[in-house]
Amino acid sequence: MAYTFNWVTKVISLISTTTLDLRDLWSRWIEWVDLPNNSKYALAFRTVWWDDIDVSSWIAIPIYIFIQNWRKIKPMESNHTLKITNGILVDSSWDPFINTTWSYIVRINYQQPVQAITVATWWGWWWLTQQQVRDAMTLAPTISPQSWSIDKMLQQIKNFVLIIITKK
Repeated sequence: MAYTFNWVTKVISLISTTTLDLRDLWSRWIEWVDLPNNSKYALAFRTVWWDDIDVSSWIAIPIYIFIQNWRKIKPMESNHTLKITNGILVDSSWDPFINTTWSYIVRINYQQPVQAITVATWWGWWWLTQQQVRDAMTLAPTISPQSWSIDKMLQQIKNFVLIIITKK
């Protein structure tokens, strides 16, 4: 894939592609920053990725790329559908894309990975990650996975976590 990084206009232009692979974009940007004199510019992205959810099953969160410092992505100059793959693109200004220079019609197709990364309890305000659930299960000696249903286990974990929080 070909990109043009213009730090004066704050635009990342897609030159000849109808697929934006977010991992590839991140890699090309890192290569661009490593070029002489390019590290002086403000960061274009912040990422979170491959943080483990379940080490034994090789499950990790997908890549989240947070576009920052008012950067925008400009699609290729043609009528096409731009597919966003291999991660989740986040922009605090709601839309990470700008229009093409000419009046082309570009549709954006997000192909985001679907993956649950938290467990919600019935309290509504209390969220536990899978790792926190596992940690609480190993710390709570009263839980016997063979004789308890998952609902009873989660209730015990919630109570155990509340005890830990209130004692700190």
